Order: sequence, then structure tokens, then C-alpha cells
Amino acid sequence: MRILGMCGILLAILGSWPATAMAQTSLEKTFVRGVYYGNAMGVNAAAAGKDVPAFKDQLFRDLTKTYHCNLLWLNSGGLEDQVETLDIAGRHGLGVLCDVAGLYSSLLGPMVSEDVIAQRAKQIVDAFGSKPACAGYVLWDEPPMSAAPQLEHYRQLLARLDPTRPGMVVSMPPQTSVFAYRTGFPILCADMYVFGGPNWTHSPNTPERSVFYYTQLIKGLGDMSVKSGKPGWAMPQAYAAADGVTWVNDKGHLIIEAGSAWANRMPTPAEIKFQIWEAVRGGCRGVLFFLLMPYLPDWRPDKADMTEAEKKWGEHQAKTVESLKNQSTYPLTKERVDTGEAPMLLQKNGGPTRQSKAMGEAFAELEKLDALVSSWKPAAFPVAFANAPAAVGTFESPAKPEKRYVVVVNHDTAAKQTLTVLLNPNVSGAKNLCTGQDVAVTPSVNDPDNLRCAAVALEAGDGAVLELSFTNDQPGIPLFDEDFSRFCYEVVLENAERINFPYPSGMGDYWGVKKVRAPGTDGARASGMAVGKNEGPISCVKMIKLDKNGFERGQLGGNLAMVAQGTHDILLAIEGSYPRTESLIIEAVDEDGKANWLRTDNFFRPVHIPASNAGKKITEIRFVLADDAMLTRIRAWRVPRAGK
Repeated sequence: MRILGMCGILLAILGSWPATAMAQTSLEKTFVRGVYYGNAMGVNAAAAGKDVPAFKDQLFRDLTKTYHCNLLWLNSGGLEDQVETLDIAGRHGLGVLCDVAGLYSSLLGPMVSEDVIAQRAKQIVDAFGSKPACAGYVLWDEPPMSAAPQLEHYRQLLARLDPTRPGMVVSMPPQTSVFAYRTGFPILCADMYVFGGPNWTHSPNTPERSVFYYTQLIKGLGDMSVKSGKPGWAMPQAYAAADGVTWVNDKGHLIIEAGSAWANRMPTPAEIKFQIWEAVRGGCRGVLFFLLMPYLPDWRPDKADMTEAEKKWGEHQAKTVESLKNQSTYPLTKERVDTGEAPMLLQKNGGPTRQSKAMGEAFAELEKLDALVSSWKPAAFPVAFANAPAAVGTFESPAKPEKRYVVVVNHDTAAKQTLTVLLNPNVSGAKNLCTGQDVAVTPSVNDPDNLRCAAVALEAGDGAVLELSFTNDQPGIPLFDEDFSRFCYEVVLENAERINFPYPSGMGDYWGVKKVRAPGTDGARASGMAVGKNEGPISCVKMIKLDKNGFERGQLGGNLAMVAQGTHDILLAIEGSYPRTESLIIEAVDEDGKANWLRTDNFFRPVHIPASNAGKKITEIRFVLADDAMLTRIRAWRVPRAGK
């Protein structure tokens, strides 16, 4: 839920990007590094002891030069105020997304005619179309699904008047799929607020659960982005909030009084970096943090000579605490809490926080890599593999098709880690593009799969991008990819069934295969996490006829012959949920029907597919599923053997 309401009629709109920011590009073709601002310019300027224009000038300079932002998502502001904002932002090379809620006031207030709506759209485009800092039209903040058809109509109206600038909404996770698949909005932007207060029961409230949920939300957004062909932006959390009595002390810390409900805690600096880098690893094309600066009255319990606004705010908070006494839904603080952190990214006067410094450091790295990160796409097959707390993603760029790029993220948000990254056998070199230093690539010790190995040291929550080189500049060729998203799948199921699963918070869905439960057994099959003994007949997924040429169902095009000749290797990667050893057993079955186990644990590692079993041709790869296993994706690819 937003902690800002929509304030009146919000006007503004877009032009081309300034030359110093993203010249001659659109929002769909750049990596966005941004922040969301509630546009409390008067309040924040007064706290800084400046007039509004001077405060805007300093703020926009800080955002671009200190924090390496290129986009400001502006919420609210009248026509003249936003004209001034765009003019000042343009001087600093800062793009601005402005709210145009006035365009669709028929959704917010009395019905208006089509002529009035058209006139208002023209007024907006006429006023802001020449402003170089304008970047896009924001039509609604967290719209309901029912508003999607009408918002799409307004988006089309604006697009006819100004085809160079996209319409935008930011959606809550459950609504995001509607805007992905049932509208023409060209960019997907979703809220992702997963850092609950320490005792909060309505969202993740431990660092580990927060990391897990954020990772899953990013994966859901990434899946929707690939399927819809629309870039995805993450709007992650950079705020703390509580219902009840709160105030900010002289150190800039949020203080929560007894009897209040602490709903959201401020992420640590490491968690700020984690949210950025995990979004990059998940294929997002933008990160905009919510929320930039506090905007509420400067109330505190011991303050003398309060203004009327401050007195009313204190009375409102006290009434909230009183109302919370009679509910049992929310856990309440029993004593005053000093959270030790600011309530938002910047202090009320625009001063820095630990979180804003961390954001600036990560954004500075991405600014250097903008041309690469904004143009790459997820690779057809992985070249890097890692186990927790490391996480990796593989990308390819049209500028250097002979290379691959690996995003490495430290999911440990509490401590620095030296992460082990396993690499395909034909990787010959690696360079850390964030540090500019080469990374040693060595054989993985006693590795039956002949993988290579690289060590990457990362601070808590931090990330890096590795550029990988390959023997003879040949990364490999994809052969097989099944994610079960189509009803006509490429494998054979035996006593297994294809099931649809939701991502957390309704951020889209995905398909997986699980064992068919024996009649009369219990267990939450749909959860994908139930652990129990194997019951009923053997359940398996099969890739078949691997000894045949061609690409019929489940085949690899006869490529196992190249393995037999010693010129290539074929590797297999699986995705899914396998909570214990032997949740899944991967077997190679030969022409005599004999099975040889290839993998029973460490499922993050790729598997070499052998050409034979004791001289007998391999005809099938069989994935045997226990009750607690869930298979969601199978990929196979071939790589040249070094020196061949």
C-alpha cells in the first residue's frame, strides 16, 4: 500500500531525454536508476532553509551527481510547479515522470465528457511536450484491475498526441499481470515492499524471508517481462512506516511510540544494494526506490510552540493509537522504539542517509555499465551456477555475441562473502566489469562434470557483473528448453502432472510438474513444498529417443554422437524445488533399459549427459520425482571441448 495518497489533479508530461542523461533513447531502451518523490517541495525546502526553486536545484544536482539517478518519478504538483520542476531538472540531466491524474478525473470524481478529456490531454501535451526533461505520462499509482480498460483508452489518447513518450502506471503485484497482458502499457513497473517490521505478521519480517520474497517477486516480474515483451522495472522499498505515533529525532532516526503498529522497517544499506542487484540479475531494466523524502508535519512529543498543522497531526496519531487498542490483527509495540534508521531515503531537508549512500554506490556501478545492461537479454542457456548465498544470472549482448555476462549477487545481507561461481567447461577467462580486474578461472577441484571455477568477493548484499570469454570464442549452442508453460510439452510424463503455481503476492504464475498423489494420501501438493515418503507408482519426466537424429519430442538432434566422438559436451540444467537429497533423481537410461544415476543432490549444478553407459547408447534421461519435488524447467546445450 502507498503511504502517499493522490493529491488532486496532477499534471505533467514528457519530452525527449536530455543529452547528458539518455540522449536519443526511450525509457524502454535504457536502464533506469530512479526514485519516487511525493513532491512535498514546500515542506522539504522549508526544512532545508531554502526557497523552493533553490531547493529543487540542489536536490536534482544531488540526485544526478551524488546518487547517480537518471529518473525522478514525481507524484503530484500543479501545472506551474511541474513546469518549473522540468526546467530545473533539465539543467541537471534528470528525467522526470509526471502524474497526469487530471486526464482521467472521470475515475476519481464526477463524470466528464470525452471532449473535456481530449482537451485536457491536449493541454498537457502542449504544456510539457517541449520540455526536454519530461520522460513519460504516469496515469495512476497502484490502479485497480477494473480501471485497466479505461486507463488503456487514455494511454492511447496520449500516444496519439505524443507518440514519443510512454504512458506509465505502477502496480501492486496482484494487478501487474493485467497491465502486462491486457493493455498496451509498454513498461511494467511493480511495487515490491517486503521488509516488514520485526513482529509484523502481514509481510516477511526476517531478513531471510524478505530476501526470499523479493527474489520471487523479481522472478515473477522477469517472467512477465519475457512473455509480454515489455521491460520490467522494480519499485523496491526504501522507507519505514508505522500506524500510530511516530516522529524523527535529532539523529534523523524514526521513533515509534508504544502502542503503535510497526508495519515496515527501513532496509539496511546492504538490503538496499541487494534490491538493486537482484533486480538486475532478474532481468529488470529499471529500479526506482520508494520513497525519497519525508513530507509529514515536524511533530514530536516534546516540541514547544507547535504550529496548528503539527498539533492536528499529533492529535491524529493519538487517535490512531487509541483505535489500535481494540484490535487483535496487528502486533503493537510495548515501549518506545528507536529504529536506528531514517524513515526514507533522504532526511526531510534533503540530507543523506546510510541508505541513500548505498543506493548511490550501486547506481554508480550501473551508470558505468548502462550501455551493456540496457541492451543485453537473458541468455538461451546458463554458463554460470552457484549455491546459496550466491545467486547468478546469465545474459548475452548483441554487441559482443562471443561473450556472456554473469550477474553475481551476494544474498547474505549480513556479511561479506567470497562466493564460488561454477562455470561451463569451455569458459577461458573472466573479468569483473565493476572493478575492471581479471578474475582467475581455474578447474573445479575433483569435479566430475569438468566445470571451471571463479571466486568473487562481495560485500553484504552487493553484486557484480562478470564478462566471460570462451575457448575459440564459442559459448555453445542451445538444444532443449522446456518450462511447461505450453500445454504441448516436449517431454513425457509418467504418473506426473503439470500444475500452475502463483508467485508470492500474485506476481504472475508459472508451471511445474509434480508427482501424481496416490489415492487416499494427504499433503499439500499445490504448495510445492510438502515433504513426505514416496507413495504409489514411480513418477518421472522423460527426455526420450536421445540416440536418434532429428528433433522429435524430447530429442537432442543426434548431438550425443558428438559427445561420443569426444568433440563436445552436452550439459543439462534443471530448475524447481528439491528440498532434500533424492527429492529428485536424474538418471541416464541406456538401450538395454539400465539406469545410471547422474544427480541426486546439489541440483544447482549442471549435469553432463553421457553418450553411453558402459558402451551402451543412452536413449533416455529420466527425472524421478519424490512427493516433495517440483520440476519447473529443463534446459540442455552443447559446448565444444577445450582444444577440440
